[in-house]
Amino acid sequence: MKNYVKTGIILLLLLAALVTSAHAQFLGGFFSQGATQNQYLEQQIAALQVYDGYLQKGYSIAKEGTGAISTIKNGDLNLHTGHIDSLKIVSSSVRNYSRVKGITTLQQQIITAHNNVYPQLTKSKQFTPAELTNFNTIYQSVLQQSQTDLEELQLVITNGKLSLTDNERISRIDKLYKEMQNLYGKEQRLNNQALALAAQRSRKSKDNKTLKSLYGQ
Repeated sequence: MKNYVKTGIILLLLLAALVTSAHAQFLGGFFSQGATQNQYLEQQIAALQVYDGYLQKGYSIAKEGTGAISTIKNGDLNLHTGHIDSLKIVSSSVRNYSRVKGITTLQQQIITAHNNVYPQLTKSKQFTPAELTNFNTIYQSVLQQSQTDLEELQLVITNGKLSLTDNERISRIDKLYKEMQNLYGKEQRLNNQALALAAQRSRKSKDNKTLKSLYGQ
């Protein structure tokens, strides 16, 4: 395509030189002895007609070349757009990836664990209202982060949301799964520590009562 355009340009330059030369000859001949004005006028008109024909041809080549370039560009754009659109479609292998369900299961376990432990802590009466509030604040932070991870997961596995390859989606899911595991582990440690502290305080309270009873207090 570039060769066509270059050829057209070269032809135009050559023809321009031809006309210039003819024009110069015409002027020279006009003032020279034995030459007639009509002869040079005829030569000039003929040269201009040839030049005009090649000019039109050269313009056509340039125009067709530009059109071909435009067509190719549009074709590349369509291919590129189609590729991007295909990246927004979530494959069944991604939607059915085991860790997708694993993430939602871990988040539910976080909620269930808290709902089981928190009532035990309040019932034990081993914690002050401020301590229970602090415990619940930590849990709410864990829960909020797990909800954020779930929202990101929803984007990854929903058509039309993100332009990602299957491998990129799987990688994001793996990352979210590890984060959810960490949150679940944090919640478990919090619960275990709180239950252990409640048990320790309960034993200490019983020991104090025992000592008081021994000493008749």
